[in-house]
Amino acid sequence: MRMGAACEGDVVTTDRDFKRMVRERMAKTGESYVVARAQLRRPMADDGSRVIEKVAQHFGCSVEDLTGPSRRSRLVWARQLVMYLLAVDGELSVQAVGQSLGGRPAHVVRHAIDKVGSLRRQPVVASQLAALSAESSGDRGK
Repeated sequence: MRMGAACEGDVVTTDRDFKRMVRERMAKTGESYVVARAQLRRPMADDGSRVIEKVAQHFGCSVEDLTGPSRRSRLVWARQLVMYLLAVDGELSVQAVGQSLGGRPAHVVRHAIDKVGSLRRQPVVASQLAALSAESSGDRGK
């Protein structure tokens, strides 16, 4: 393994990528660097299926649509929002997010995180993220 890289399962993630994800989490949650890093590294009991179901319901499609190979723009956008919510909220690693959405590679998940992250301040995207975050966290205690 080359210097400056961390091995997560079978995938190598560079320090730069991980630090970017930590900074995104810090900006979103207000957590310190140490706390945000720990949250991103913690193992999860949930595989993200609850969030995937809520996003599918929100967009009026099926879970199979989101986890399948379709490249229709509406489904691609919904899938990217799922990836962002799962990764940035710290629920799953990049690799786990990809696996939960049909075995997508880590670079596809990172692209989705970057894309949604760059658009998250736009009113339409911000309202979608807020609605989806509220929907997916609303039943965590159930």
